[in-house]
Amino acid sequence: MPARTMLFLDDEHVANAVRLSRVWEQPRPFGPVLAADRPWEGACVVRPNVIANPDGAGYRMWYQVFTRRKTPGSRLFCYAQSDDGVTGIKPELGLVEWRGSRADNIVLGGRDPGWAL
Repeated sequence: MPARTMLFLDDEHVANAVRLSRVWEQPRPFGPVLAADRPWEGACVVRPNVIANPDGAGYRMWYQVFTRRKTPGSRLFCYAQSDDGVTGIKPELGLVEWRGSRADNIVLGGRDPGWAL
């Protein structure tokens, strides 16, 4: 039988197991993975979507930021990556110009696309 990962929150898979005990660990806070620390990120990072890399090495994240409320270009979508799921790295992608430079991690910007709520 192939090995598979299981989340042991109840006794369904371990009720009849021998020499097995459950140990509950105390969660530890790590702080935010991403903080709004770039000029184009405004005051907040919202709606993150985190996806594990298909090869199992690290994670990719797409997230939305607001630079100014309800003005053209106020919503930007950015990209970050993480090797460990705790430390976020924001690579310079060069895809979208923001205030005369492409040295940013913006993947979609410019005028509000309208569909981005």
